[in-house]
Amino acid sequence: MKERTDDEQLVTAVISNKMDVILGRIREYSHDPTSEQYLQLASKIQKLMGERFNEQHKSSPFGPNIFELISFYDTLATIYGNAGEEGYDSWCEAIFQLANHYSDQAGLERKFQLYRNLIDSTRPRAKQNQLSEYYFTRSLNRLGQLTEYWCDEGDGYDIWNELFAYANESMEEEEKELTIKEIHRNAPWFATRV
Repeated sequence: MKERTDDEQLVTAVISNKMDVILGRIREYSHDPTSEQYLQLASKIQKLMGERFNEQHKSSPFGPNIFELISFYDTLATIYGNAGEEGYDSWCEAIFQLANHYSDQAGLERKFQLYRNLIDSTRPRAKQNQLSEYYFTRSLNRLGQLTEYWCDEGDGYDIWNELFAYANESMEEEEKELTIKEIHRNAPWFATRV
């Protein structure tokens, strides 16, 4: 029986979402890992899983395995979260991708929670940081869309209102107009209330 390499074991741990094994890899070298060590681990995982996803894309008309993608983004979110401020922007991307990939049916509650977490995290940074603003506004929009589809009309009022207020207070004129049009396209009833 062939013994698996360290890289193969790491890929298996990512696919299985075994964070204790993944984080154990970094803790083998340090009891108090640095941000840089976490970022290096994330980079290695991205490389290994990128190769795997490329192979899956070539061999399947459906592309990469969705469950592996979800485990991959979940793993990255955890690692970047451990990396602290140095991993914050990458954490936002991982959470956003994780939320986008979750099924609207099977993972709806988690999908809602991931968008809410991202909104709460980026809200205080949105006016000072363009990337935070991107994740803040896109997450509000996506959460609003999901609420429109899965909940009763009007349940998304607070979400659309927050996005509308942010657009009016903080966006340049052209971007503000596009955002307001997007709100009205997704929630026509909202236009009658503001």
